[in-house]
Amino acid sequence: PESEGTGEAGHSRTLELADLRPDTRAAIERLGDTTDERGVERGATLQEIQAAIEALDRVSAQERESLLATIEGLLSRAEVDRLELPLWELQNAWWRVMGDRLRPLDDVEERVAVGLGFVR
Repeated sequence: PESEGTGEAGHSRTLELADLRPDTRAAIERLGDTTDERGVERGATLQEIQAAIEALDRVSAQERESLLATIEGLLSRAEVDRLELPLWELQNAWWRVMGDRLRPLDDVEERVAVGLGFVR
């Protein structure tokens, strides 16, 4: 599945695999190479999470809250479904977007960070 993002003009667009950073795209393609159903589900979930994380710094505050809620939901679903996601890669994507922020994380951002394995 593809995730939706919003362009600078406020128009909704679909984030494609080609829109992701090369290292993110390579990780997703490696996971998607498997033909078993869980591997496909894991690859799709990873792609959705990566795309949402990478879009965080390109959207409005309202859309940002929606993306954070989406990420939180995907992480919860992956945990319930016992999908083994590459947390190191997700943490790196999160850090690229959030790591240099000077203000403290809000509640949703903190829950997502904890869901990605960052310690409180």
